[in-house]
Amino acid sequence: MTHSHSTHTPHVAPGQMAEPDEIHVGTIVRFGIGLTVVTVVSHIAMLLMFNSLKASADAANTHRVYPLAATLGRQVPPEPRLQGGVESINGQLVNDPPEHNPGPRKALAELHRDEAVILNGYAWVDRNAQMARIPVAEAMKLTVQRGLPARGAAAAPSAAEPGKEQGK
Repeated sequence: MTHSHSTHTPHVAPGQMAEPDEIHVGTIVRFGIGLTVVTVVSHIAMLLMFNSLKASADAANTHRVYPLAATLGRQVPPEPRLQGGVESINGQLVNDPPEHNPGPRKALAELHRDEAVILNGYAWVDRNAQMARIPVAEAMKLTVQRGLPARGAAAAPSAAEPGKEQGK
């Protein structure tokens, strides 16, 4: 049973037009080219607009001087001033620095160095009471060797008498 009826015309109701079965590749290519051109032109226009707005904003925003700062002038904070000044250039304070004014970064490095000497060195805390400071690593080793002090039996509340913990 062979069926020899092979027409490509779809069933169309009377009064309606049939849609074509073909694709126009040239139309699709022209649309893609046009879309690409419009996209590139719009990107260039946005870049030019951005640059012009940035230039106008930079020209309008000169160095800001706040009214309160302009009327009060340069004020230093109250004592104690830790670095001896309030202005710095590349971490070094300016305007008559004291004899030793390392700047914030160097001062922090000096602080860390001094703390490392304290934490990792030996020194007397109170020579009369025979109390000395030892390095932290050594103190931790001694604590592990000796163990932590245990709480006395009288100080620990009994689990059998929960009502007598705080004088109830």
